[in-house]
Amino acid sequence: MAASNQPVRAVFLDFDGTLVESEPLHYEAWLAAVRPFGASIEWEEYKSRLSGRSDREAGVLLLTSVGVAPTDALVTQVCRDKTVSYKSRFLEELSIEASVRTWIINAPDNLHIAVVSSSGTHEVEPVLIKEEVRASLSFLVCGEEVQRLKPDPEPYLLAVKRAQAAAGSNGDPALMHEDCLVFEDSEAGLTAARAAGLRVIEVRSPAAVPGLLRQEGLL
Repeated sequence: MAASNQPVRAVFLDFDGTLVESEPLHYEAWLAAVRPFGASIEWEEYKSRLSGRSDREAGVLLLTSVGVAPTDALVTQVCRDKTVSYKSRFLEELSIEASVRTWIINAPDNLHIAVVSSSGTHEVEPVLIKEEVRASLSFLVCGEEVQRLKPDPEPYLLAVKRAQAAAGSNGDPALMHEDCLVFEDSEAGLTAARAAGLRVIEVRSPAAVPGLLRQEGLL
């Protein structure tokens, strides 16, 4: 894909499956959480149906798939169990590709880089701190900050507002939707970014991100 002629002033990175290779870990954590109820899901189906969705949506689908009534209490339980399993491993196993990490750290002040995720801050920010990029990001948008998660455009609309505020605080010209570029791996995320009126680059895996940044003249 050729780079757009429109200068990029804000880059919004999805977290799971884009910035870090966390989807296999989420998948394994879900299998552990719903196994006591006889539920399971194949990896390809997980990627197509649950990647980029909220934990509660995933819990409801997995329980329903085996005829278990997804009561609020039960969904809360399996979401909690999944989170415990995930968080027991994520800091040790997740990392950001070295050139992407360096790019974030050394980005100019007038390029506003942010992470926009449906995951909660508690699953995103510790990895960013461990990888020493959190202080270099303009802001985060995480799941608990919005009413509607991806594929709804709300997370990306909020990201645009925060990027506009960041640009204004720098004394830069007004930042427009066309100044923003999104990197996303999931169908939910791609749908959300497009619905927000943003240009979006589809990411096949975190390993592909450096090449995509180069194509856009960012790295």
